[in-house]
Amino acid sequence: MWITQEGLLRRFDFTDLAKVDETRFEVDKSAAAPIPLDIREALRAALAMPDAPKQQEPLNPKPAAPAPATPKLEPQ
Repeated sequence: MWITQEGLLRRFDFTDLAKVDETRFEVDKSAAAPIPLDIREALRAALAMPDAPKQQEPLNPKPAAPAPATPKLEPQ
């Protein structure tokens, strides 16, 4: 099974169910991953679809940084 994520490609080998093997390919090494040609073409086609599902934002996004303090003006 191949799983693509932003910046990461992962391969899971279920040949031996007692020991499932995971191999990770970082984004800079994913082009050299030993993906069978038919799977690679299917991935390209799926990722190129404009209406393909997008990765959703986390349910609890990080809070925005507080605004910088406004300096107090001296009376003239």
